[in-house]
Amino acid sequence: MRVRLEIQQTTDLEALEHNTLLYHRRLMVKLQFKLQDRWSEHMRAIVDTGSAYSVIPRSLVPSLVAKGLFKTRIKGLVPEASLNAIMVQTDCVVTDGSHASNPFPIHALLTDNAEVPLILGLEGLLDQGAVYFSIPGEEAWLQFK
Repeated sequence: MRVRLEIQQTTDLEALEHNTLLYHRRLMVKLQFKLQDRWSEHMRAIVDTGSAYSVIPRSLVPSLVAKGLFKTRIKGLVPEASLNAIMVQTDCVVTDGSHASNPFPIHALLTDNAEVPLILGLEGLLDQGAVYFSIPGEEAWLQFK
């Protein structure tokens, strides 16, 4: 079963100021998280094939059902910069409105920083399915068994 992904494309305005046409492209997916008595509303997340773990701003899902595993820090390209987080295990579902995956567990970094984007990382996702995309063909999807 396929769940379609959105290919989001925006112009790099800084590059344009330097007379260079470049684009920022992202794969986006709709997902839902397990709450106490239901599933969350649909949320748009970045599918980040460079992120080992998902990242969830706590403000997006205040009643998330999750098992806290340990305190950690989110680190990125700048070694001196990091954010406090808790590694959690939680369940999610991805959907495109027509098709939905079965619920599957992911490990995610839960942070109190509301400026962090919602990211669906590889841990958990690739255990369940495969990511396919073609920017020139303008198509992308997650393939589940």
